[in-house]
Amino acid sequence: MGSSRGQQFRARQLLGFSILYLAAIIEQGSLVKAAKHLAISQPALSKSMDRLESELGIKLLERGPMGITPTTFGEILYSHARFSRRNIWNTAESCKQRCPSCSKSLEGATFPHFATSSGKSSGGAPSGASSGRV
Repeated sequence: MGSSRGQQFRARQLLGFSILYLAAIIEQGSLVKAAKHLAISQPALSKSMDRLESELGIKLLERGPMGITPTTFGEILYSHARFSRRNIWNTAESCKQRCPSCSKSLEGATFPHFATSSGKSSGGAPSGASSGRV
């Protein structure tokens, strides 16, 4: 893989995580709460959002004294993030059902950024998934 192809892959990978991070920020209402929920530092989360907004060339979040709210573009991207989380959770569930021996491996996997603030993973995961467990 050439360096430009590797950079493109890395950029897509970072974009995917950034979109999931955006969802957590919107659901938590603040960078501090979202960072704690995601188990990452607040500066790293803030930098990730700044980079995402810069790469897309659009503002996604309005930061104010009452917390963070999504812009129109942020809402659109948020809907895609929820869809992505749902697909990831459904894929993991499908794998567990089709491969019982794999189920034990998947149960140990945690993805804190897949859980919503309501205690349910996006897409209707049981409340046991509130920690992001897949």
